[in-house]
Amino acid sequence: MNRIKIVCARIGNAGGVVIGLGDGENLIASDIPAILEHTRRVIFLESHQMAIVTRDSVRVETLDGKELQPQIHVVSWDPVAAEKGEYRHFMQKENPRTGARADRYVGRARGFRTWQNPPARTEPDA
Repeated sequence: MNRIKIVCARIGNAGGVVIGLGDGENLIASDIPAILEHTRRVIFLESHQMAIVTRDSVRVETLDGKELQPQIHVVSWDPVAAEKGEYRHFMQKENPRTGARADRYVGRARGFRTWQNPPARTEPDA
């Protein structure tokens, strides 16, 4: 069986990587509010850690490949307090100028692009 894997990493202390442990799904985001509507169980990657994420598993390792046992946190925030408002995703809310680019990257991660008027050519840009 060919399982889809997504690898994410955190290098340094700028920005963050949070992995949401959902019911029949696992999610990757840069901030907790982006995944609160899906799950409250999360893992925070520390500097120089990476995760291999599939639909039904998460493996956290050092960048050298040593497996780690991550701590699972339960977020108690009220989702209304973390509301993204009129924006489709949090990258648009934080920086509206990058929102259009974010739509393209999110689409690529899902295997398609999100365009209002799709171009004839759908392969990723070289």
